[in-house]
Order: sequence, then structure tokens, then C-alpha cells
Amino acid sequence: MKKILITDLELHGLLVFSKHQTSIKKELAITSPGPVIRTSGYIHNYPLIYGLLGYSSESMLSLGEPRYSVVGEAVNNGLYAYPAEPLRVRYARLLLTTQPETLVKYKIRARYSHPLQVHYYAAAPGSTYRTVIIHSPGRIVPRYIRIGKKRWGLLKLRIFEAESIEEVEPTYSSIPVNLGDLAGMGVEILDKRTVLVTRNYPLIGDRAVVAYVKAEPTYRVTYTRHGKPRTIYLPIPITLL
Repeated sequence: MKKILITDLELHGLLVFSKHQTSIKKELAITSPGPVIRTSGYIHNYPLIYGLLGYSSESMLSLGEPRYSVVGEAVNNGLYAYPAEPLRVRYARLLLTTQPETLVKYKIRARYSHPLQVHYYAAAPGSTYRTVIIHSPGRIVPRYIRIGKKRWGLLKLRIFEAESIEEVEPTYSSIPVNLGDLAGMGVEILDKRTVLVTRNYPLIGDRAVVAYVKAEPTYRVTYTRHGKPRTIYLPIPITLL
């Protein structure tokens, strides 16, 4: 039987995902050009899987379109991670600029150039998240992974191994799930509360949707955290057990 690891993630660097992007004029009372990009509090599970395997998030893209073959290979080799929910998220505002430090500014035609300035609302160090990792007994789970834009997001993993698992009547999951992943692995979704839809939805459909769900089958998972017994409820495909 595979191991089920309830995992706390502690952010040790800035974390940026391009979830919400709006015009600078609507967000900030300044006149500098460039968009404002906000990072969602929830983390999609594909960057986590890539991070666990040592791949960068940028490697998920090919010619501008997402490629997730590594996720399928990970599942076949006994590794899967659920999306991460925020426990405490702090935000920091950043300004990145590509303007040279010269007396005269040279600007090429906007049609062919990137924005000179981009404002980010990034998750800041000290932010914490929770996820569940399922893996084969022989696999070693790293204690640090990097995810997000430019691999800024350094996450420290604090792992608590499940002590018991029992199938129960469907109830809402304690951890958000990837709708497309679970449906593709035979889980029946009875109800859902969506918390994140990534910008790749037109390309990958429900695999871009993160939600708390009531599903069949659902399991009660118990573990000990800091000396206290804990319980979570989670739909787990039979193929992952």
C-alpha cells in the first residue's frame, strides 16, 4: 500500500503565479506602464508534482501550450500530490523593470516588446500551505522544493504520515482536489466548491479546476501532528492506493 503524507509547506522565498492580471491603471495610483499580476492563495498540484520531481514550472510549457506528460509519468511511478490550500498567506508587492539605467530611454515599438514594468503581488516568506502527497514506499520525498515563476518559491516540507485510512460516506474534502485528475482516475464527483481555475482552462479543461468536493469514494485519514491526533477527509482513487 502506498504512503499517504499530510504535508505542511512553509514558503522561504517569494512565490509568483500569474493567476490574476489586470491593467496598472485600475490597481495603483501611479502612471508607470505595465500590468499587475496577482498570485492566488491556492497552489495547483501540477507545479507541486514537478517540484517534487526536481523539474521547474517553466518546463511545463512548450511553444506556449501546457504539456503535462511528467504528471502522468509520476502517477504511473507511484507519486501524486493534491493541490495545496492556504493556511496563512502574506503578500508582498514587487516591481520588476527592464528599463536600462541610461540618461535617454529607448523604447522600441510596443507590438514587439515586453512591458517595461510589471507589478507583482507575490506570496511572501512565512506563508504556509497544506497538501497531501501519495507515493510508493520506496520513494524518497524531498524536504525542499522550488515552484512558481523563475523557481522563486522555495518550500520547506514538514511531513506527517497517515496512521489509518477508512472509507466513509461522501463528505466534503478537507484538502482541495484537481477535478480533472480525479474524474480521470474513476472518482465520482457528487458536488464541488471551486476555489481556483487557472488560465489554462481553455486548453486542459477540468484539470485546471481546483475545488473542495463531495465525492465517491471518500476516506477518513488519521495522523498525529505535534502530538495531537488529527483527521482529514479525502477522495482517493483506488488506483492511487
